[in-house]
Amino acid sequence: MLAPVSRIRKAIQWITFLIAGAIVVVSSLIAHNFTHRITELASKMQQVQEGRYDLAYQPLGNDEIGELNNHFHYLTDELQMEKQYQYGRQAEAAELKALQAQINPHFLYNTLDLLTWEAREHDAPEMAELVQNLAKFYRLSLNQGKEMSTIGAELEHIRIYVSIENCHYDYAISLQIDCEEKYKAIPCIHILLQPFVENAIRHGMQETLIGNGLEILVRVLKTQDELQISIEDDGAGMDEETLRRVLAPSDEISPSGGYGIRNVQQRIRLLYGDAYGIRMESSPGEGTTVRIKIPLQDAVTI
Repeated sequence: MLAPVSRIRKAIQWITFLIAGAIVVVSSLIAHNFTHRITELASKMQQVQEGRYDLAYQPLGNDEIGELNNHFHYLTDELQMEKQYQYGRQAEAAELKALQAQINPHFLYNTLDLLTWEAREHDAPEMAELVQNLAKFYRLSLNQGKEMSTIGAELEHIRIYVSIENCHYDYAISLQIDCEEKYKAIPCIHILLQPFVENAIRHGMQETLIGNGLEILVRVLKTQDELQISIEDDGAGMDEETLRRVLAPSDEISPSGGYGIRNVQQRIRLLYGDAYGIRMESSPGEGTTVRIKIPLQDAVTI
């Protein structure tokens, strides 16, 4: 009578042993899987701490560890974009400072002041005014090495620039500026307007319209939380291909120049974002219109 009970007892013992072994094996596999994925995620975090952000995405499952891995890669991508943005801004700032550093300002100012006094002593008021304007132009251009300026300073910059260019073109260039006084204290990037006025003169006065003169109108308007600046001229204008080259990315060679215009576009995008920038419209024989959009800063109460 006890024999069947003994066999059942042994069978239960073997089954219990097999189940326990299976549990141990499965638990080990699960633990190894969790440990491996956590170790891999920790390794990625260590690489980010060392400055590496270009990590290849590898899924780690659909559980909590997988979700943590997805969020980690999202934050890593955001950090990489932020680093690239900062590097871009630093490169632009270094480029601007390099351009400004090419001229020794003290030597330049002293020389121009000397020429001004020499012109006055020799009774040459027009020459004295030209040299004085040139000194003002370079003072505004160098801007003491600062990246930011004001709308008022940028308008004065183009006024002096046109005054100097008029000496070349026998005062055939007319510049009109329409800007309320309260907008002149608004901050903006340095050398914001001069490249467009230079482009207007280059394409407007060096063509067939040189004998007819050139009119340039600059308007500064406020629209909600943005500042709209337009630069219009009635010069020779440009065809679509020339306009494309002027606005081409900086890594493309443009025989028509336009480096300053592209530089302004890049600096606006880096500082304010892709929602801001410049837009140009032009047709041969109908002149050119430039529209610049920047955010309204809190320098003054509008």
